[in-house]
Amino acid sequence: MDGSIIPAPLKAIMAERECSQVVLAEDLGISQAFVSQLVGGKRDYGINKMNRCLASVGWEVRIVRKGKENLPMERRQFMVGVSVAFVAGPKTSPYQNPEYVRALAVRLSQSREQLGGTPLVPTARRYLGNVRAVMHSRDKNLLAAGAELSLISTLVLSDARQQKDAEEAGRFALGLAQRSTDPRVIGHSYEYLCQSTTASDPHLAAHYAQLGLGAPDLPEEQRARLNARLATALARNAYTSHSAARSASAVIDRARSVDGLPSETNALILGSAGLSNASLHRYDEADAALTDAIRTFGDRPLYVALWRARQINTTLGAGNAEKAAHQMTALSAVVPLVTSGRLDNEVRQILTIADRWKRVPEMKDATLQLRSVAPPTPARSA
Repeated sequence: MDGSIIPAPLKAIMAERECSQVVLAEDLGISQAFVSQLVGGKRDYGINKMNRCLASVGWEVRIVRKGKENLPMERRQFMVGVSVAFVAGPKTSPYQNPEYVRALAVRLSQSREQLGGTPLVPTARRYLGNVRAVMHSRDKNLLAAGAELSLISTLVLSDARQQKDAEEAGRFALGLAQRSTDPRVIGHSYEYLCQSTTASDPHLAAHYAQLGLGAPDLPEEQRARLNARLATALARNAYTSHSAARSASAVIDRARSVDGLPSETNALILGSAGLSNASLHRYDEADAALTDAIRTFGDRPLYVALWRARQINTTLGAGNAEKAAHQMTALSAVVPLVTSGRLDNEVRQILTIADRWKRVPEMKDATLQLRSVAPPTPARSA
């Protein structure tokens, strides 16, 4: 395709969508540098590729014949007898396309696991704003896709410690999921609401998990995940209730008893078991479960960092300064890879507690190393 005819439609799309080249590149699934070259007329692009690319933002390429329709046209005349037209497709927004919305959810989830939630907040907010347009759709597949994207946005906001907005986004996602009537997505909605509220309000988190477990036709995998999240919330309540401690143990055992689960779900259950046992001061069990979870999710820095931080707090609680120092050194290698308000808070807690063992040589070195990569302490307002 002649590169000189591409800039005008791309500029029209950006004007219509009121977006920059960066945002357009993200929506098209190509790099910003490539969009810049296309807009500048410096790159050519095959017609089939261009059509697939533009379809994701609601536009399409059409071949339009010039001249009178009843005149014969020889093959040698074809290239001069036709022109390429870029027109708006039947769906004016890519957010009306369930596959596109799901692709955004996958990409946002992967980015969160690699980078942490804080740098992704503007993207998550933009996605939430665009997804609101599907709320009244009758397309259940689209509603389910919109719920999935909203749920990942919920986790991004929670990572950034924007709790109020995270809960609002989670409830919006639940509304979409319920309208979709998809049991799996409904279960996910309650799971993520539980996950995003466990630290701030474990009673509410447990309530969300129990509501999810009561949803009809819940798949076994989702039931196991909800039980794992419920155990973490109940364990956080254990300091006020011995029955909550017993319930947490029973629920995590229930989650771990399900066979044939994907490795990712098994790792999540292991991590939840570690967090639950840490809250219950079962230090050895917590350490073992978190070690296995970290090993399984070793390629996802956010999970590794958050679980490692909780493991260190558990080890410090057990009074094992030497082991905690070794774990702090491992955490120091991961902290620079992610930007997460939740992780920042965990690291500050570790440094505060570790100060008790500052005379232990190993702990002194580990503390200095972790402090060198830790975020600065927020200034207190006057």
